[in-house]
Amino acid sequence: MEWFPALTSTGLLVLAMWLGRNLITARLTNAVRYEYDVKIETLKSELAASQKIIDSEVRLRESQTEALRSGALSGLANRKGELFKKRLDAIDQLWGTLVALGPGKVVAITMSSIKFEEALKRSERDQSTRDFFKTISSNFDPKSISTVDAAKVRPYVSKMAWALFSAYSSIIGMAVLRMMVLQNGIGKDFTNKESMIKLVEATLPHQKKLIDDHGLDAIYYLLDELEGKLLQEIENMLEGEIDDRESVKRAAGIMNVVREIEKESRLKGDGLL
Repeated sequence: MEWFPALTSTGLLVLAMWLGRNLITARLTNAVRYEYDVKIETLKSELAASQKIIDSEVRLRESQTEALRSGALSGLANRKGELFKKRLDAIDQLWGTLVALGPGKVVAITMSSIKFEEALKRSERDQSTRDFFKTISSNFDPKSISTVDAAKVRPYVSKMAWALFSAYSSIIGMAVLRMMVLQNGIGKDFTNKESMIKLVEATLPHQKKLIDDHGLDAIYYLLDELEGKLLQEIENMLEGEIDDRESVKRAAGIMNVVREIEKESRLKGDGLL
């Protein structure tokens, strides 16, 4: 039985080692869990602090964005308000210039009742005819006909409004030029007839037959219709309907013809002033 004490001692040693290992394992586990829990809490605190910083920055960015948006919208509204005011002033100036062309329109009305080709021949050889035309326009100064003030506000009116105004003033200019020719007995017509006919086709195409049937002298009868169209375009401007694709195209066509007429007028008529 000598082996029994040895077996007992060995068993106790094994039991002690097993208990010790479990105890150590438990302690290590608890230590690791505690350290892990501490780290988790620390990380949660750091994340919470970071989230607060992020939330604060987001609110700041949102506040800045809203301020920029409000400022931009306010600036846009102010610019639109200023533009509308300038447009109103431009409309006043444009229409005021057209009204100031009234004496020239009187000349045009006078010319509408005269057969220009016949009068041109008579005035060249007959002083009394020249005196007659000087008398009927004695209160009219050709230099008073100016569109300079209207040109200053051109950027603020629609392209069609400017084109119609330019066509109107071109017809007035033709009447004045022809009257001056008759007064001076020059005997030569400086009118660019082809360009004037193209002007009618571009602005009032339905009236081309009138010119074909009665000649260029009938063009003066179109002034009232042009005034009406300009008024309609001004109403469109006030309602915000301005420069659609079709009107821009038509206005460009009108202005091409107007530039032809103006060029011819400068070349041929400046010496009469």
